[in-house]
Amino acid sequence: MEIPTSLRGEEDMCDERGEPLIIELHTPIWGEVEAGFEWHDEFHCDLVNWGWTPCEGVPALYHHGDARLGTIVDDFLVSEDSAGGEIAERTLALMRAKYGDVTSELHPTSFYGCKLEYGADGSITISLPQKIVEAVREHVPALLDGKTPKQLGLLTGIKLQQALDSLELGPPRKACADTTSTQSVTGSLKFCERVHTRFKLSVHRLSCVQAAPTDPAAAKLAAISVLAVAYDHRHEGRTWRPHTASAPRLLSGNIHVNIFDMADGAPSSLEAHGDFSNGPRQIIGELVTFNGAVVAASTKTLKSVATSTMQGELGATSRVMHLADYGRTVAQALGVPQLDPTFIGTDNEAHLLVATHTGSAKTARHLLCRYHEIVQAVQRGTFVLGHVPDAQQPADHLTKWVSKDKLEQSVAYANGWRASIAGVIEMASLAALRRRCLRVLILYAGAEHDESLAAHLRRRGHVVVAYEYIVDPIRQNLERPDVQDEVIEDLGARHYDAVFTETPCSSFSVAQEPAIRTLTEPEGTAASWEHWGQYLERGNRHARFTARVCATASAAKIPWFVENPPARSHGSAYWRAKAQHATLFDQPCMRALVAAWPTAHVNFAQCEFGSPFQKLTTVLASGGAAASLVLLRRQCTHTSHTSTALGEDSARAAVYPPALNSAFADVIERACFGQGE
Repeated sequence: MEIPTSLRGEEDMCDERGEPLIIELHTPIWGEVEAGFEWHDEFHCDLVNWGWTPCEGVPALYHHGDARLGTIVDDFLVSEDSAGGEIAERTLALMRAKYGDVTSELHPTSFYGCKLEYGADGSITISLPQKIVEAVREHVPALLDGKTPKQLGLLTGIKLQQALDSLELGPPRKACADTTSTQSVTGSLKFCERVHTRFKLSVHRLSCVQAAPTDPAAAKLAAISVLAVAYDHRHEGRTWRPHTASAPRLLSGNIHVNIFDMADGAPSSLEAHGDFSNGPRQIIGELVTFNGAVVAASTKTLKSVATSTMQGELGATSRVMHLADYGRTVAQALGVPQLDPTFIGTDNEAHLLVATHTGSAKTARHLLCRYHEIVQAVQRGTFVLGHVPDAQQPADHLTKWVSKDKLEQSVAYANGWRASIAGVIEMASLAALRRRCLRVLILYAGAEHDESLAAHLRRRGHVVVAYEYIVDPIRQNLERPDVQDEVIEDLGARHYDAVFTETPCSSFSVAQEPAIRTLTEPEGTAASWEHWGQYLERGNRHARFTARVCATASAAKIPWFVENPPARSHGSAYWRAKAQHATLFDQPCMRALVAAWPTAHVNFAQCEFGSPFQKLTTVLASGGAAASLVLLRRQCTHTSHTSTALGEDSARAAVYPPALNSAFADVIERACFGQGE
């Protein structure tokens, strides 16, 4: 390949430090023959031809009626208010006609590396637990085995802050193994900080020195210690709620916000905060929220040296104002125009007095020309600036080390948790418990796949022991007395933190007509034993073993869960035509279990977790796990379903949808972490 004339010279090309530069050739990204822009242009033209209109000022966002479509290279996300998603379905059909195999998912559980979860109130939560676990598995796998940072010699608290503050950038040199490790860990953390503001300042400290730290070993230790912090909080996410009208911030004395309490949570309307930290490192922090949680946050070094805190706060407000201005453009494109001025908070009164033309600038006249842009934006009514007390400034944790209480409160505000200070401290304690790797037993687990319950738990860093006959007909055959005894012995010795049982339900199915099990003859009707005897007895053995497992777990104070079709004789799953059919939960052994030990149960519809089948389901659990079952309490809201869990579809319906397995994993974690160590 010929090097372009503009890149050739008689002398070697060098960077600003005098280091020789080289030309490094790579294969095209994204697997395209011509990478990047050619694909973007082609897809753009296709979308326009299919009726989509580019949103003004927002690249890669399109609108079509009430639908919005956002693209990231060859991934796209569609939101549509219309019932049935007609526009999205039509676009998918056109894509498949032109491009061939185009995969799609209704209510996706992941996008662009983030885990997506949906609340009953219409909220959406994103998190990155898998990415953090992958980084830990690569750099400090002992954390996955339940080791604590202290046991591994890692830094925490003040010691970690001091270590990060002491890092310095040295002269350029060839990277050693420790420096390479620091760069790799920092790269993983940079990806994860898109969701986590908690460790943005720590990652900024590492980013400033990772190229050539003066003490590579100290930098590596600090980087891995920050990764351990991220692992502790890997399940934290940001929660956005449906847009509602928000009352504008009220000011007193022209600049002071009447009431600003982070515990109230961020408003639904767009809001921004900027902060500056003076000292050896001059840093600015930007925090922009919308629909109750952060949509943009950054920690950056101030490029020009500020000669006063007022000048630094000017830089912070100016930058966050530009960010919020673009946020207003995006909100307009999303169909939620910001009709009121956007509030921008700062904790520096002197800076605010000048920015609002409220006070004099006798000692800062050299800065007035730089204030002109802010003053004009306020006068136009685009923004309103207000003073937020330092104790309530949510952007503080992006620029300086703050107290534990304020950090938790700031993170709660940024993540949309709307929690009181007591609540976020409790949440922090819960996150600390997550350091412990759970050991979960799954009985009758079914074939494992990428979205199985076992896979979800393993991706969260937990250890899973699964028993399934089709995997190993001998050592995992739960009909064998020796295998059953092995399970019971392990439970009695508390080798597990939780047990989840998916007892085979075929012989308890209400689809059997005439009924082979009834409420008066739950273990099998007299008339059915001649033809169904072995089938019934096999189901009875499974039921008795299930009850034995649950009783043993209860005695050992281990949370347990049993999933099966619901009883049809009463409750939310009542079905008059099937009311006399006996289910697993009607078996004498299960009734004896419920009578002997505290239990709780929940009925829910699997269609609410993304299944094409309605499939009503019951989870019976130990009494101590009752609070966790609220995560499953969803009733069917659909008017019809694409499939029925009968006949040929019954086997397909037996597979849990990915969102349900994720919810099961959440339930198990909540039950275990809620009980402490």
